Amino acid sequence: MRATARVRPPHLLLAMSAVPVLAGLVRLGQLALMQPLSEPRFSHAPMPVVLHVLSSMTYSVGGAFQFNSAARTMMPARHRRLGSRAMWS
Repeated sequence: MRATARVRPPHLLLAMSAVPVLAGLVRLGQLALMQPLSEPRFSHAPMPVVLHVLSSMTYSVGGAFQFNSAARTMMPARHRRLGSRAMWS
C-alpha cells in the first residue's frame, strides 16, 4: 500500500473561498481609494458593502475550520466560539 497525500475538507473549503475573499478585498480597495464602481449606490453608502464583505470573509474562512476534526476535539471552546460567530455573520 502506498502513502498518498490526503487533502482535508478545510483545505478544500479554503481554496474554494479564495476567489470570493480576493474579490471582496478588491472591492474594499476600490472603496478605500474612492475609485468609480460599477454600481453608483455602493459609492454613496459604502458601509453595508464593507460589512457584507467582512462578514462573508469571516464566514467562509472561519466556517472552513469548523469541519476540522482536530479543532473540535483539541479546542472545543474555540470551535464553539467560531461556530457562533459564523452563525451570526
